[in-house]
Amino acid sequence: MKTNINHILATLFLVGIIATNCKKDEMNDLIEENGLSRDINDFIPQDILDILDSLDMPINTGGNPANIEGTFLMNPSILMSSNIETDIIGFEFNELLISFFEQNNDELTITTQYVEEDASQEGEGYGSFLVGEGNDFSVFAKNMTYDTFDNDSALNTIIFTGTIGEEGIEDLHVAVVMLNDFGDPNNQYIEIGDSRVLYDEDAISERTEEFKSIQKKMQQDISEEDSRRGMVESDKKKGREL
Repeated sequence: MKTNINHILATLFLVGIIATNCKKDEMNDLIEENGLSRDINDFIPQDILDILDSLDMPINTGGNPANIEGTFLMNPSILMSSNIETDIIGFEFNELLISFFEQNNDELTITTQYVEEDASQEGEGYGSFLVGEGNDFSVFAKNMTYDTFDNDSALNTIIFTGTIGEEGIEDLHVAVVMLNDFGDPNNQYIEIGDSRVLYDEDAISERTEEFKSIQKKMQQDISEEDSRRGMVESDKKKGREL
C-alpha cells in the first residue's frame, strides 16, 4: 500500500510539473526574442529601445511577473539621464503617485495611472503592457496627450521598471519617451525620440492610499482650467464678432 501511495504521489507530482510547464510555454508564446511581449514591440520601435539603452534605463524582460497592483509614491524623483540638451542631470521633479491595477498575466496587460504631487500633470495609459520574471518587472504605458485648446496631440510612452516588495517598489526608474508628435503644429512638444529617465533617490517607492484624494483635487483643477479656457474662447469669439 505504501508503494502504491508513493506511486500516486509521484504521478501527481509529474502531472503538476507538466501542467506548470504547459502554462509556462503558453506564457512564453507572448514573449519575443528580445524578452518583450509582441504588444510592446508593436508600438516601441528598436531605435527607441536603443535610445533607452544609451540612457541606462533598466528594462526587465520575461513572461512571468509577480502581482504589482497597488499605488506607490515616488519621492524624490531625480533626473538620472536625458538626451534633451536643456535638461539638468540631478534635477528634482515633483513627487509622483503611480497606480497599477487590473493586472492580467494571461495577456501581460495592466492598467496604469499616474499623477504629480501638485496635480499639474496626470495620465492614464490607454494600453499598458507588463513584462518581468518574479518580482522584477517593467510596464510600458501608451499615453496620448490631447490639447483641446491648441487642437493638437502627441503619443508618448512612460516606462516603469523596478522590483516589487512588501513595502513598495524597490529601485524604481521611470522613462518618458516621445513617440509621435504628429507634426507638432504649435511647436510645444519635445522632439520624437527625446527621452528622460528618472529614479527614486531613496530606492524605495512606498505603498500609499493617497491616489484617490489626489485624483479628486486633479479633477477640480481640470474643471477650473476648462472654465477658464471657455471664458477665453468666448472673449475671442466676441472679439471676432466685433
